[in-house]
Amino acid sequence: GWVNDKALNNPGCIIHLVGRTVADVRDVMLRGESGILAHALDEFQPVYTPSIRSVNWPNGSSALTFSADAPDQLRGPQSHYTWADELAAYPQRPDTSGLTIWDQIEISTRLGERPQILATTTPKRTTVIRDLFARAATGDSTFLVQGSSWENRSNLSKEYMEYIFNRYAGTHLER
Repeated sequence: GWVNDKALNNPGCIIHLVGRTVADVRDVMLRGESGILAHALDEFQPVYTPSIRSVNWPNGSSALTFSADAPDQLRGPQSHYTWADELAAYPQRPDTSGLTIWDQIEISTRLGERPQILATTTPKRTTVIRDLFARAATGDSTFLVQGSSWENRSNLSKEYMEYIFNRYAGTHLER
């Protein structure tokens, strides 16, 4: 929803879509049941062209897709907005320049008066996630929004909820 909203309300903007793998971008971020294509307004449907890794909306807004497996792809391209999905699952090894994929995302999201990055993830105790939590705590321009599986239960099967809560009851994952 955030990506479609940015594309709609900022005609001609450039968006980067970064997933853990090329398949994740295609199958989850774009074509998934909660993806960009499923949630675009009928009159504002983007066209996805996998062969050139692009998404184009009717008002001239566009997106390029990237895989976290290839951080160097983000050297050069720039955007107004970036959606980084499943950030905690990204490999955080530096590329040949010494930068991680997160570093490249922050550097490449630089256009316009208020460039923004949306990072969505199931959290893991990684350096990048700890850093984002720390930045959010300082009151800088990083905002943290959290939700639990319990809050998402209307979108999940009853059987799944029973299984997952019984399986992880009393563990740090439940907390």
